[in-house]
Amino acid sequence: MEPKFQEGDRVLVQYCRELSHGGIGIFHVPGVGGAIKQVAHDRMHSLTPDYDDIFPYEDGTKIIGRIIGKSIKEMILNADDQALYLEAREDC
Repeated sequence: MEPKFQEGDRVLVQYCRELSHGGIGIFHVPGVGGAIKQVAHDRMHSLTPDYDDIFPYEDGTKIIGRIIGKSIKEMILNADDQALYLEAREDC
């Protein structure tokens, strides 16, 4: 079975302080960095068999936010679109 998220995927995150059971989020893990996990009863469950579950109370893990999807290439602005966005933003 293919993992839901691949190494290098860009994800869309809704920043929050809590996730409900079964929710998928991105977490800061000391010594590791960012990790995408699913909230289980007493742990952050890995969606990929190659990675271990995380026990947040032992590891000092902190939630960054809830994953709301993956971005696709068309969602990422090129340099010209970025310039237009910044120019429009200045006019507001």
